[in-house]
Amino acid sequence: MILMDTQDVMKYLDVSKDYVRWIREDNLLKMWKIGRKWRTSMDDVNQFLEDTKGHDLSGRADIRYFAITHKRI
Repeated sequence: MILMDTQDVMKYLDVSKDYVRWIREDNLLKMWKIGRKWRTSMDDVNQFLEDTKGHDLSGRADIRYFAITHKRI
């Protein structure tokens, strides 16, 4: 299993730190805290991509709406 931290996810998805925090807080990407860093697996990142394929999650409101309508929060 390949572990990734927030910086790795940011690079992989080409998104901001805030974006990673939003998808984590809205339970779209499983992450856990180890020490001071949030971690996830490459499998979980790929599952996030699969789950959200075809949806516009370009902003905070889009992420929140997706999470609510898909019963993540």
